[in-house]
Amino acid sequence: MADDKDDELHRRVAQRVDRIKVAVDELTNAVRVLSSADHPQRPPRSIVPDPIDERGGAYSRILANNDRGVIKEIESLSSMAILIVGLNGMGCAIAETFCRSGIGKIYLVDDDPRHVQQDDLSQLFYLPQNVGYERIAEVETNLRLINENVDIEGLRLDAKDAGEWHVWGSTQLRPSTLALRMVFLTVTDTAITRN
Repeated sequence: MADDKDDELHRRVAQRVDRIKVAVDELTNAVRVLSSADHPQRPPRSIVPDPIDERGGAYSRILANNDRGVIKEIESLSSMAILIVGLNGMGCAIAETFCRSGIGKIYLVDDDPRHVQQDDLSQLFYLPQNVGYERIAEVETNLRLINENVDIEGLRLDAKDAGEWHVWGSTQLRPSTLALRMVFLTVTDTAITRN
């Protein structure tokens, strides 16, 4: 009886090993096919149409609705910069909106260092694969995927720097030809908001 159980166990193990071998062969063939296939490539920037092209550019919908007076001069956005302090739900929403609108530069400021937590997934901007990575880096990456024409710079600020905001800002913000038009303070840390 023990021999029958051993034989049955060996038979089942042999079947599973055979299934695994077949699966490995199928995966090997799939990798071979994918490796040899031609993948579409993103066109070089010189071929990419002007984002302000009224017919098909990235801002074509904004331009189509421009007659309503929502944005009088979309072109002027590309010569402006904004600074967002705090990459919570509101800060990320502001960054995404301005990125899609074609602002020239976005400065992202957050705690030093701050990683995406499970709690951040309740905000629309972060994805499960972002958990554990630095918030600034993840937001920069996602914004660049949305609009590669926007210059994005991440900066770190902690509570000890907040007391000397003006000194910190003058040393951290690189000189830019773009005028800093707005600063959005989207944090609840009293050390930062008080100053």
